[in-house]
Amino acid sequence: MTVTRKARRHAWLRLPLIIWLAVVWVLLWGTLDVPTAVAGLTVAIVVVVAFPMPAIATRLRLRPLRLLYLLVWVLADLLTSALQVAWESVRFGPRTKAAIISVPVPSDIDHVVVAAANLVSLGPGKFVLQIDRAQRVFYVYALGLRDSSHLAKVRGEVLALQRLVILALGSDEDVAAMQASTSAQPAESKPAGSKPAAPKPAESGATGTSASESTAEPRPDGGSEPGPADREDG
Repeated sequence: MTVTRKARRHAWLRLPLIIWLAVVWVLLWGTLDVPTAVAGLTVAIVVVVAFPMPAIATRLRLRPLRLLYLLVWVLADLLTSALQVAWESVRFGPRTKAAIISVPVPSDIDHVVVAAANLVSLGPGKFVLQIDRAQRVFYVYALGLRDSSHLAKVRGEVLALQRLVILALGSDEDVAAMQASTSAQPAESKPAGSKPAAPKPAESGATGTSASESTAEPRPDGGSEPGPADREDG
């Protein structure tokens, strides 16, 4: 009985893939009629049965309210990013500056990391160039970065988006770990005594137009060493 239930459940999980393959078949033929649809379903069933996909074990958990809030946040970010890029293009033209900055990745779940990287790259002005899974770092190319405050602002936006993705799609363990690290962060960022604070990892990019001048080297703790341009600014 258990084997039968598992087989039925596995068959139901394959149904969306079969429908998608049939839709692709119809789109490739360019005609929507009964013979084409039946042929597409037949080919899709044969492909799914002959080449079964392995089961994917994931700790993904969907939270509808958090997902709705994430959607609203992304739409607002798309609007503000478009306005910012338009303003930079009109005001500075070819003199618009950019930088490549490193941003820590709080989660190690593949679905959450990929979703966050795609959402960051969705709008204009920011793009995830590389994902370093070993160091858990995003390398983000961003436009309109002119000083350390802009660098910190972009890094904060990318981190905020990742937190929203974790709250909407992450596991309970990831949510708890993220909340614990967030609550411990202010205590770690206080400067000691009255001495000027050293450059934070959030200010490690460079506001130049060359990637070689602005790329920050990652550290094992997820931060980055200040680049040449940062030393000149200091």
